[in-house]
Amino acid sequence: MARTDRLFLLAGAVLVVWYAVVVVWAIRPLTDAVPIGLDTDGRPISQTVECDDLFSGTASDGSLPVVVAPNDYTRGACSAVQRDARLVFGLDTAAAVVGMAALVAVRRRARRHAAEESRAVAAA
Repeated sequence: MARTDRLFLLAGAVLVVWYAVVVVWAIRPLTDAVPIGLDTDGRPISQTVECDDLFSGTASDGSLPVVVAPNDYTRGACSAVQRDARLVFGLDTAAAVVGMAALVAVRRRARRHAAEESRAVAAA
């Protein structure tokens, strides 16, 4: 196997492994740190909420951990986190498709160039 063949195979394998890691991340539940108020020192505090994964129809099942008054959730939980994660997953998917297309195009061009070179050497 030629050195360039090994390099293209390695690049393709790295791309596939990277996208597999992205898919594993995407099927795991997300978490969101939702601000709930200020502590006695005036520092912001938050409550961690478990959200659904990227492929769920809703951001969360609607059940939120109970917080002690006077604290209250200052925004909806999970919707922004799920929206952002879907955006990142879409960008990662597009990058994987473009990367594979680029590998195929460069590999075809390299083979065509090598074939033309070998024909030129044989004709000389």
